[in-house]
Amino acid sequence: MARLERSTPSFVIRHATRGGLIALAAWLAGCASLLGIEELSPDPDPAKGGAGQAGSATGATGGKAGSTGTGGTAGAAGGRAGASGSSGAAGAAARAGSSSGGSSGNGVGGNSGAGGSTGGSAGSGGTVAGSGGEGGVPPVEGGTVTGNVIDFWRHPIPNVPVRIGDETVITDATGKFVIEDVAATYDAACVITLANPAKVYEWVYLGLSRRDPTLQVTEAFNSYEAIFSVSQVNGGTFGDDLWMVGFGSENGSDSDTADSAGFYRRPDWWGPSVNEWTLHSIFLERTGELPSKYVAYETQTATTNASGTTMEQAFEMDLTQQVFDTGNVTGAIVEDTGVGRTNSVFVRFTSGGNVPLVDRVATSASSYQYLVPTLANGSITIAAAETHDDDSYTIAHRDGRNVGDTGVDIVIPSPVTGLAPLDETMGVDSDTAFSFAAGDPDNSGYVVHIESEEYQQGVYIVTANRQFTLGDVPVVTNNLIVPNGWHNWTVQTHGQFDSVDEMTGPNGYLDAFATSYYRPQGPQRESGAFTVSYQADFQAEP
Repeated sequence: MARLERSTPSFVIRHATRGGLIALAAWLAGCASLLGIEELSPDPDPAKGGAGQAGSATGATGGKAGSTGTGGTAGAAGGRAGASGSSGAAGAAARAGSSSGGSSGNGVGGNSGAGGSTGGSAGSGGTVAGSGGEGGVPPVEGGTVTGNVIDFWRHPIPNVPVRIGDETVITDATGKFVIEDVAATYDAACVITLANPAKVYEWVYLGLSRRDPTLQVTEAFNSYEAIFSVSQVNGGTFGDDLWMVGFGSENGSDSDTADSAGFYRRPDWWGPSVNEWTLHSIFLERTGELPSKYVAYETQTATTNASGTTMEQAFEMDLTQQVFDTGNVTGAIVEDTGVGRTNSVFVRFTSGGNVPLVDRVATSASSYQYLVPTLANGSITIAAAETHDDDSYTIAHRDGRNVGDTGVDIVIPSPVTGLAPLDETMGVDSDTAFSFAAGDPDNSGYVVHIESEEYQQGVYIVTANRQFTLGDVPVVTNNLIVPNGWHNWTVQTHGQFDSVDEMTGPNGYLDAFATSYYRPQGPQRESGAFTVSYQADFQAEP
């Protein structure tokens, strides 16, 4: 089989066109035997339920109202009930000169760890009774998982098979899924299938315990393309001036520089068939590669739809000089290695658009000072990146900045290194150990991406562990890991996380630079970092 050549450096995996791809119906038919998550997270033995904890025997002192103790629930089947709390102790006297505390409350024994029901009454000179003893707290035994599946743009994804343990369900129209009787710790997997072009990816989330996970994936909908032509008036012929246009929406964004004659642009969007765009035109003067004066800013809106994506829409932007509120943003950069170091500055708009004011300017200076404007519905993002010879890449950014901000410091983290199996390893099977070094020592959340070099298909593994085998994760081996086929794998990080639970919060975890690398996109507006390791190739066993 011929190998596909790598592009260096490109950060883009090239794929050959596959003749055909297995249908979703086949996936669902074989789901029980292929995903196999139940092998990783077996349910606990029902005969070994945990015990409820005993309630406290001591009531609160006088001066606080007595309250009823709350009982702990019973442990799982086979476990003993928690002991009841005894009667609350007499409330202590609340004021000096009192002769005694209140009388003891009457505790009520519960079958499932009930606490003392009543605290001591007020003592002589005291004001109110002490509280009753608290009931036992049962150990975590799992239960129902109610989750959601979303994409990079936070669109809910319907009709996605989600598997936990030995049960597979399909997300509803809002991307929601419900699975009952899930163990305290579990693994989850979902399968994303696209028809045009044909793609299949499984996303695996290992070591979850939260009952409300949001499983975020990068791509889940076919894309549509708009066609815009943009021209200008009152800008004359450009010298060192720079004209940029950004295209913003809730479902896609793009930006480009233009010369005095204007330009064509074909921005993509994902999700709904109709998309509302805002065009942001910024005209500025530069000294070298840095802004020195802002001249003109204008916005216009457009609507595109899937049935009319081939229809060109034309726009004329006015570059007449205006007056702007401008000022500097300053700070310092803490490098990782300093290799291939560049700085960038963006205006990010609430429309979803972004426009680069400083675009990947090479520098080695530790401090920076950039002139930025105040624009309606916009804020400033400062980013610093390193591009290494081995194709590893890292970018750190501070978002939500404004004119006059100082001390906007950025620390560039290390990308993951030390990938094993090594590049060009052959005969990788379900027992081959995959491992990698930590990279950023303050991060414990990783995304391992394994991609076929023949077809647009693969596996994403979201994990806190830095060592695994393919046999340890619910990989659909006979479809996504191609027997005898070559694959590449990389490890991404999306900021700093303590666990996979933290990565599956309601807004997802994917960094704003996760899909474009050089431009912030999507709804994520928090400062952070994105890294991707160098790429290693392996050949699966026949």
